[in-house]
Parts: sequence; C-alpha cells; structure tokens
Amino acid sequence: MGFIATIKKTTSIDGDSPIVIARLTRYASAGTIAIIIDYTLLFLFAEIIKLYYLTSVALAYAIAHSIYFVINKKWVFKGTKEKATKAYTLFILSGLASIFLTTFLVGILTEVFGLFYFISRIIVSIIVGLLNFLFNYTVSFRMSSEFVRHTHY
Repeated sequence: MGFIATIKKTTSIDGDSPIVIARLTRYASAGTIAIIIDYTLLFLFAEIIKLYYLTSVALAYAIAHSIYFVINKKWVFKGTKEKATKAYTLFILSGLASIFLTTFLVGILTEVFGLFYFISRIIVSIIVGLLNFLFNYTVSFRMSSEFVRHTHY
C-alpha cells in the first residue's frame, strides 16, 4: 500500500536489474576503462615527461573524459533524450568542473594530508565519479525519467 519507486526492466547483459543500477554498473565499467586511460596518461605525463603532477592530473583527466563521453553515449546512456551536441556540452561542462574539483582535492590530499598523488587520485575518483554519475544521469543524458511510480499492494 503506497507508492514505491520502480524502474523499467533492462535488457541484454543486465537481465532484470533495475535500470538505474544497470546504468550505474555500466557507468562504473566505462569509468574503469576511463580510469585506466587516465592513470596511464597521468603516469606518462608526470613520471616520463616530468610535467608537474597537478598539470598531469588535469591533462590526463581531460583526455580520458572525452573518451569517456563516447563510451557513455553509446553504451551507458543509450536512448538519451538529449541531442549529442547538448549532451556533450553538458558532459564537458561537468567534466571541467570535475577537473577543477579533482585537481583541488588531489592537491589537498597530497599537500595537506601527505598522501602519494596516485592514492589521492584513486580516492578522489570515487567521490567525483559518483557526483558525475548523478549529474549525467539527471542532466546531461536526462535519464531520470526512467523512474516510474507504481502502486504496490
């Protein structure tokens, strides 16, 4: 008795899981790919090319984030209600905010708390990743309309 939030069922590899969970799982999987790219570039820029570590964090993030958009558009948020150009603009704007937040938080964890910058980056990835999922789910790709209210008896 009363309302409970249910979600449309998913298809393919996600079986009967709620679609928001399926999208979060896909987002995390795509994020893993982006993180591998990000961390590889971070290592390349900071350790091989010897750029300042915060510059390396920002550059690696920017490149990986653009690749991440393509994965999200084609797999995670397929069926989006937004046009690709608008979704990409919102995705990049959230990415720019994320670059600053990521760089700031990595700097704080590294400089103030003395963590190794790679450890700082891993911690920040989790925090910023969840914030980005919420933003992209509800704004960039407008998927929040997937929630449907049903009466459960």
